[in-house]
Amino acid sequence: RQGNREALGKLLDLYAAVLRRTAASQLPGRVQGRVGASDVVQETYLDAHRDFDRFYGATEQEFLAWLHGILQHNIHGAIRDQLVTQKRAAQR
Repeated sequence: RQGNREALGKLLDLYAAVLRRTAASQLPGRVQGRVGASDVVQETYLDAHRDFDRFYGATEQEFLAWLHGILQHNIHGAIRDQLVTQKRAAQR
């Protein structure tokens, strides 16, 4: 919370496997061919770094819930983006 981005990076690394498993289980197969779970987790890390000052929780459970919220947003965005891309390709 005191602005040490390296410490935040280490904290995020503790949850990498959990976030990757969650992303892999929720990304449809046709989307995983274009966007991997690791890509979505990386985007989640970038968002968490950018928005960490908006995290007001105090516990590990609250932090993990906050990360999962960001991850869910990014998963839905990846799915939406791929569906739009597929629609454009079909309309050509």
